[in-house]
Amino acid sequence: MTSSQVMLAVADFLNAIFSQRQAYEMLFFLIGSVDYASWTEVAACLALSIVGVIALTGTGRALDAASFGDEHAKALGVRLGALRAVIFLASSLMIGASVAAAGMIGFVGLFVPHSVRLIFGAEHRTLIPASALIGAAFLMLADSLARSSIVYKHFGGELPVGVITALIGAPFFFWLMNRKM
Repeated sequence: MTSSQVMLAVADFLNAIFSQRQAYEMLFFLIGSVDYASWTEVAACLALSIVGVIALTGTGRALDAASFGDEHAKALGVRLGALRAVIFLASSLMIGASVAAAGMIGFVGLFVPHSVRLIFGAEHRTLIPASALIGAAFLMLADSLARSSIVYKHFGGELPVGVITALIGAPFFFWLMNRKM
């Protein structure tokens, strides 16, 4: 029995013991949806994300130096342990807040920063805030597409925004991987 079969069995078990509404909400959390977030959750997510973006943008020069390797960064006086701690804490803060509010919306964190890097370059002081703003705009566009989709109009249900982000992000990511090889 593979791990995917075990996970499928766990998901089937949870679907069997929960109500239809709870199972529907679980599915939307796993795929991702901005429909269930309250304004309180949105405000908390925004506040934590702003703190994270400020912390990461403040480490921009050190991140630029570290992108050339540990030895280069050390030669420039970067304290790698402290830098890694700030990156870990700020990233965890932002990711945790986002997932708590909207579920696990896939590919936004992969698609947007790589796209922004192709457009604006690799300087982290520009890359981090631009990725945050363009990521938010991309998610709003994907949510608008999900809400205006054929599924929504004809069946009265909502297409999870995670489906749209995966349909856009996955092909881009495959293109990006093949481009680098």
